[in-house]
Amino acid sequence: NNLNTEQTRVMVENLLESHNIPLWLSDIIFSESEGNPLFVQEVISWWRASGIIPRNGYSLHDIDRTQISIPPKIYDLLRVRISNLKDEDREILEVAAVMGEVFDIEDVTEIIGYPSTTILRATQRLIRDHRLLNENEGNRYSFRHGKIREVTYQETTPNLRKAYHAAWCDLHLTGATRGITPSQEEIANHCMRAGREVQSLPYLQNAARRATEMCAYREATTYWERLETIYNNLTAVEADAEIELNLRLGQICYETGD
Repeated sequence: NNLNTEQTRVMVENLLESHNIPLWLSDIIFSESEGNPLFVQEVISWWRASGIIPRNGYSLHDIDRTQISIPPKIYDLLRVRISNLKDEDREILEVAAVMGEVFDIEDVTEIIGYPSTTILRATQRLIRDHRLLNENEGNRYSFRHGKIREVTYQETTPNLRKAYHAAWCDLHLTGATRGITPSQEEIANHCMRAGREVQSLPYLQNAARRATEMCAYREATTYWERLETIYNNLTAVEADAEIELNLRLGQICYETGD
């Protein structure tokens, strides 16, 4: 079972044989490990070997936060585990990684096209035998650890990722999904990752407007700048769209003082 924040801190104290550990240090370890004891130990081991954790006689408060990095061994461990899966098990994990941290198994079934019993048996293996997924309520499942999804996504070839994103778009934009209702931001992101920039425009516009209205200027800037990039690649753009883009970016610059 994963540890909570306090339990992680106690484990870090025991591993480092010190009760004088900066709070930010244990918070980073918890954030990166999500309380997984194996990952906590791997992070500490990596930092010791890399010299990030100071030698005896030096205070842990002297650790340079800018030198903090994630041990590659964690990624290597996960990469090996994922590569050793059966093809159908790995395919389910790849599609799920494209969908998100939490996903609906019926949507996975629609995209892959296997019989539902085959999907459910493979999912059961991923939960019980490989401990890579968790079963939630209804038809929803989630990755046991965020880095499992991250490594799975990275290890999927770019063209295959693009195809999965396109299949996700087809499923949701045609109303065929029976699973989780996505946000405008999610739809825009999947369209862009599928190489469907024009299709992403209305969703990206809605996401940009919503973020601006909520004063989430960092996210808003990202969305408006993505729109600007797409507009620049189009041969014709409606004048109203370009005017709104410039006005919104100007508004954000004014509000943030940039």
